[in-house]
Amino acid sequence: TPFFLWVHYYDAHWSYEPPEPFAQQFSNSLYDGEIAFIDHELGRLLARLEERGWSSRTLVAALADHGEGLGEHLEQQHGHLIYDTTIRIPLILAGPSIPEPGYRIDDVTVGTIDLMPTLLSLLGVNAASKMDGLDLLTATVGPERILYIETVSPLVYHGWSSLHGVRRLTDKFI
Repeated sequence: TPFFLWVHYYDAHWSYEPPEPFAQQFSNSLYDGEIAFIDHELGRLLARLEERGWSSRTLVAALADHGEGLGEHLEQQHGHLIYDTTIRIPLILAGPSIPEPGYRIDDVTVGTIDLMPTLLSLLGVNAASKMDGLDLLTATVGPERILYIETVSPLVYHGWSSLHGVRRLTDKFI
């Protein structure tokens, strides 16, 4: 029976308090400890899929909702600025419908808007023409693709101006 499971690992958010043994192993970078903990838990989830015999028919997407400033540009966390430290995120897809031997997309600007059309395509549903995002496995777009970026956090939390920008593969305008 088909199923959909959405799991949100919220742990890599301020205040960084990874559980043991990750807190001790990463005592010099608690953020890295949070990431290691998430990696461990994701491994447990994937192992459970394997144990049940579901991994051969399961499409898995792993991505972040944002990055962290970690002090770059004087932003300790995220949300106030739209530098690459907070807007560039990993997107990893795995499953039986991923073309072998797998590949890396690094020649086009990609956004979370592309996730749904790509996943639907991998599941055999052709809906990309009805969506703003692209099917990343079949898209024929070059490095000139432009995506909109913004943060309204400065406005909401401080009454400052929100930030708006556009991002291409090789440049960004804020």
